Amino acid sequence: MSKKTVCLSAVAAMVSLSAFAEQESDVRILNLVRVGYDDNIYQTGNAQDTAEIMEMVNISGTVNFSGRSDAVFSYQPEVRYRFDGDPKGVSYQNAYGRFNHAVSERVYLTLSDRLRYQMRDGQDGLVSTTDQSYLNNDLMAAADIMLSPKGKLKLGAGYELRRWDDDNYGKTLGNNYDHYTVDASLVRVMNQAATSGMVGVNYQTYEYDGSRGSLDFVSLMAGADHTFSANMSGFGRVGATMSTVDTVTGSEDSATPYLDAGVDYSPSEDTGFNASVGYSVANAQNSFFNSQEKLRFGVGVRHDLTSKVSLSSSLAYIMGWYDSDYAASVGVVDVEDQYMLLSVRGSYQINRNNFIELGYEYSDRSADALLTEFDRNRVDLGWRLRL
Repeated sequence: MSKKTVCLSAVAAMVSLSAFAEQESDVRILNLVRVGYDDNIYQTGNAQDTAEIMEMVNISGTVNFSGRSDAVFSYQPEVRYRFDGDPKGVSYQNAYGRFNHAVSERVYLTLSDRLRYQMRDGQDGLVSTTDQSYLNNDLMAAADIMLSPKGKLKLGAGYELRRWDDDNYGKTLGNNYDHYTVDASLVRVMNQAATSGMVGVNYQTYEYDGSRGSLDFVSLMAGADHTFSANMSGFGRVGATMSTVDTVTGSEDSATPYLDAGVDYSPSEDTGFNASVGYSVANAQNSFFNSQEKLRFGVGVRHDLTSKVSLSSSLAYIMGWYDSDYAASVGVVDVEDQYMLLSVRGSYQINRNNFIELGYEYSDRSADALLTEFDRNRVDLGWRLRL
């Protein structure tokens, strides 16, 4: 079965859920058209700019099978035309489905699947001008088991695959991978339900095609979720990750701190603020390394100026460290990478179903050898139709 057939079959399966619903179902359609300008479409030091047009359709909905079972689904095709790009046209297929079922008053099951297919041929300005089309599918299953009125056991398992159309890039260079994950945690409610504590373990393994190798993570963590007030809540997780990375040069073991924390604050219905920080080891999102350590910060703000005008902004900063011991090939040196992304967007509601949007995005990457340094500015004007 081809990647396109897989994508269309998954979409058809999710949309057909409504045909079997015993109770009420709801389907929503959103169409978004944007025209914009991008001054560095390939994200390289030799910037290539272009005007572009994008159209995205989102079909989503919920289906209630019974009082104990329901499902949500969405299908989102997207097409971009870049006047000075190579190729000029790029398209994406995104599909998502989630099924929820209460086995009993104590056991709750969730099954979800997320699929993405990118269609993009080789493009100028990149080190690799190979076919950049790929399929990514992420299947997850989870169970919440109530042990007592205040105690819960959470279990999860997942399988993710990525397959590139170009065999040399995907199979020979090892950019195809299979990702397996299993996790378990105990959660206990304390302090009159304002606070809950947890302890957990997470196991992940990545298996790459070719001779690139593999990597295994085991993370142990403890943390808490706390509601400070009706307007403010937060969470925190601390622990350690033990990893084993197999490469063409051998196997390396390491231990890395783990941190994940965040806060949400809404002083009013019109204003919201969130912030997060994290430190972890993860699979590297490039062809040179199997593993990376990264520190991330993020903040976001939204505010409704009036009943029709809303503004939102977000800032993300990520610092990454790549050790040569975890390189996918010989002769690779240590690398440090810093990435920042700033986004600002405004929306004006013309009427119940029509919105005008204006957005700006700035990204900057500073890196050592191997990884490309660049900065990028994007601006767009869009029309959103909600049905």
